[in-house]
Amino acid sequence: MAAAGNSIWTRNNSNFLILRMGVAVVDDTLYWGDGNGLYHASAKSDGTDDWTANVGNNSYGSPKKATRTGDHLFAHGDNLHKLNVSDGSSDWSNGNGNDSTGGVAVSSNYVYSPDSSDSLRKYARSDGTIEWTFNPGTGGRCTPTLENGYVYGSNLGDQVY
Repeated sequence: MAAAGNSIWTRNNSNFLILRMGVAVVDDTLYWGDGNGLYHASAKSDGTDDWTANVGNNSYGSPKKATRTGDHLFAHGDNLHKLNVSDGSSDWSNGNGNDSTGGVAVSSNYVYSPDSSDSLRKYARSDGTIEWTFNPGTGGRCTPTLENGYVYGSNLGDQVY
């Protein structure tokens, strides 16, 4: 949106599902999932794709670019994927086949992500190894937050953890 509230450009495609996941903006690139299993790296200026990456059956949750190294994007699909921002190639994918849902939280060494089994998982950022799994109960699929060495989240029921 321009300063006056006018659209600069739009992307329309009847093959896209309703976008439920949001957009990550880094420098001159927009990173977003189309709900059909593709993540897009699109030019901020005109919306054209620099690359797309197939992440499996779904592409939910707002992607997060790693801010400490600046060269990777953590994106949901049929698993959690670590994508190279220059070309969309996958460095690793993990999640035991459970669709990743919600957004991710990224620290210097770990990535925290909810999945469709209502679990929150801690992944090693370097290779995707699952370090631990926490199940907060029904609907534990919300985006976690990191603060002072703690992970905070909520479920779709009545809990904040």
